[in-house]
Parts: sequence; structure tokens; C-alpha cells
Amino acid sequence: MKHKINPILSIMIISIIHLLTSCESFLEEKPNKDIVVPNTLEDMQALLDNSVQLFNTSPCIPQIAADDFVITDEGLLNLSQPVERNAYLWADEVYEGMPNYDWNYTYEQVFYANVVLEQLRDYKGAETSQYNEIKGSALFLRAIAYYQLLQVYAPAYDQASRIDTLGIILKDSPDVNESPSRASLQESYNKVIGDLVKAKELLPLSVAIPTRPTQVAALSLLSKVFLEMGDFDLALENALSALALKSDIMDYNYIDVDERRPFDVFNEEVIFHSTSLTYSFMTNSEVSISPELIDQYKEGDLRKKAFFDVTDDGRYRLVGSYSGNYVWFSGITVPEVLLTAAECMVRKGNRTGALSLLMDLLNKRYIPEALPDYSSLEDKELFEAILEERRKELVGRGTRWTDLRRLNKEVDLKETLFREMNGEVISLAPNDLKYVFPIPDDEIRRSGVKQNPR
Repeated sequence: MKHKINPILSIMIISIIHLLTSCESFLEEKPNKDIVVPNTLEDMQALLDNSVQLFNTSPCIPQIAADDFVITDEGLLNLSQPVERNAYLWADEVYEGMPNYDWNYTYEQVFYANVVLEQLRDYKGAETSQYNEIKGSALFLRAIAYYQLLQVYAPAYDQASRIDTLGIILKDSPDVNESPSRASLQESYNKVIGDLVKAKELLPLSVAIPTRPTQVAALSLLSKVFLEMGDFDLALENALSALALKSDIMDYNYIDVDERRPFDVFNEEVIFHSTSLTYSFMTNSEVSISPELIDQYKEGDLRKKAFFDVTDDGRYRLVGSYSGNYVWFSGITVPEVLLTAAECMVRKGNRTGALSLLMDLLNKRYIPEALPDYSSLEDKELFEAILEERRKELVGRGTRWTDLRRLNKEVDLKETLFREMNGEVISLAPNDLKYVFPIPDDEIRRSGVKQNPR
């Protein structure tokens, strides 16, 4: 179910394919803007609606590197790209000279959002509601691309070092002659927040299909950004504003959780639809859910059946994605925003509010007789329960890597990760440099930006 693609978009798609097959570094060789410039509002909207080859896609290597999934030794050897194996093993060398599609695709989104924003600046027509929606959409899509890049190629936000720490490359225009340079971490987050604040005022309340952003999506993404930054006041404020506009939660008691893929794409919980880039890791039959995570799904938790299939040898594989197919959904949903609000509330001492929000979700995730009773938990225990439910609810959604990074900044929440390959145990310590992926080698060689230490 996609928007109809018009002729100019076909030309754009061809240029995208040429870009991805002809250069290994997106910022190394820019697309030819002359052949992809949209001239009308309809052309601009069509470009932003390209959710097949361009937008509505997020990096996958953080999913591989986090601790929700495990793979057997045999499966690891059969992965199609070195980056998959090296991301999983937290290797020193990640790309082995190969292109990094997580980087290329995401900066491509930035480029085309900038193409639209530049054309809007030169647009001679009236600033209608269509104009505003297109501008708000381009700002949102640039912001979410920058946010995703920050989770992969920059350190976790840290209040003490945010000024002196390098963030990501920021591009405000599609000008092919601009020399890329890295902004500070604070400047990078300021850009994301600034784009979203502007987008929020321009976007509509609702859209026909959630591949397009809305005011709710902008508020929800702001809540994610502020949560990752540790600004729990603003994270809560934006989360509650989003929930006031959209609060739909599916009751899993009324869906067939025994179906292999029980969820419809664009179901009522989806605020903004996105999927992870498709690597062979996600389709490899030797990949399964971490046993440690599976053990957290208690008897009567309907998510265990809705999200996973059990293999003949007793492993659990993720199949119940909100993408409606085998691709991993990485968008924003009402339950994620609700859990953000609950976490912020309990951190701020509002135990009653946090418990109420949590139970709003769990009432629709457990069979009634198995519903956990969290009413007697102390604040610390309730906080831990919210984090556990967050991990279970958002498995495979691309949030775990960010959660590990931000929670490792807190003394009581530090967590060491472990892998095992051919009998050898590999570990990833809290706040290890390997929580930041290197910038692709070709980008460093051609643009001269500073590499991340590893």
C-alpha cells in the first residue's frame, strides 16, 4: 500500500540506484541535483512519499550489535556481508573496505529532504496547507535521519562533554560544493530538536497513511530525543502531548496470536512507519531471540506468541513485526511513547501516574488471569519493571542499542554484554568505545573528517 509514483519520481529513483551502485561513500560523490529537482508541490510530495527506496528506512547494524538477538557459529559464517559479522562480534574492523549502507542510505535521506527544503525556499506560490505539510515533512524526515545517525556514529549524549565531543556531519542544503565537517554533539542534537520543533507547527494532526509524519510523530520523536539526552521533563512533556492526540493500543486478547504474522501493516498503534534496512542477519534461520530476553516473557504474556515462532530445537525467532512481513519494523508506536512517559514519571517521583500508564499497556498484553500486580512495588522496583516491559514491548524495533547507551551512563544501570563464538567469550563493557561505529573508511579518506576512536 504505497502512494502512486509519478514520472519525476521514477527519474529520482533511477538516480538513487545509480548513486548506490556507483560510489561507496554517499558524501564522497553527490547525486546530480540537476536531474532530480522537483518543481511543483506535487513533485515534492511524491519525492517525500518514496518510502520504497528512500525514506522510512533506518540503520540495521545497531540491531545486530545489541543483545536482543543471538546467532549460532554456523549462521555467523553464512552472513552475506562482513559488516554483519563484525557488528555482532563488536570487532575492531567493521567494514573491511565494503560500503556501509546504513551511512549511505541515511545521508541520502538528508540530501533529498534538503532538495525539497531548498525548492520550497525558492517556491513562488502561496504557502498553503499543502506547502506547510511538505515543509514540515521534509524537516521531520531530515531530523529522524540525523537522530538515527547520532545513535550509530556519535557517542551517547553526555551533559558534561556535549560541547567538546564530535557529533555527526550536518548538511543544511544539497549544495554539492560544501565540504563536510563534523558538528559537536550539542550542535547535532540542537539541529534535530530545531527541525522537529518547526515541523510540529507545520504538520497535520493526521494523515491517510503513517509513512507520512504528523504532529504526533514530531512530538513522539521529540520525546525519544529528550529521553536519550536525559532531559526527562521535556521527554515527558512531549510524550504526554503526543498521547493526548493519539493513544490507540491494540488488545492482544482479541487478535489471533497463534498466526505467524498476526499484525497488519499500518495498524492503529503506529504513529510513524519505518523499517530497518534488510541485511541477511534478519532472514538467517540461525538467528534467534536471546534466551535471557525470552525468559522475561512470563506465562500469560501474549507477546510471547504474537512476536515469536518456536523452532524445532526450542529457539524463538522474531516473526510478529508491525511491518506485516519479515522486515523488522523500526517506527514509532503509541506503546513506546507511553513507556517513555511512564519511565519519566517514575523518575520524577510520580509513582501513581507511572503505574497507571504501565497498566494501561499491560492490560492489553496479558491474559486477564496472568496480569502482573505491580501495585505494591517500591519506586525503584517499578522503575525496573518499566524498563523490562520496554525491552519486551520494543524487541526488534531498533531501540535497544540506544537504551543500552543511555542507561550505561547511570551507575546503577550499567550492563556488560557477552557473545560466544567457537567457545570464545567476547564482552562489551558499559560505555565502551565500540558503542560508536566508525565512519566508513572511504568517507574519512575523501572528506577528511575525523574518525571515531574504536
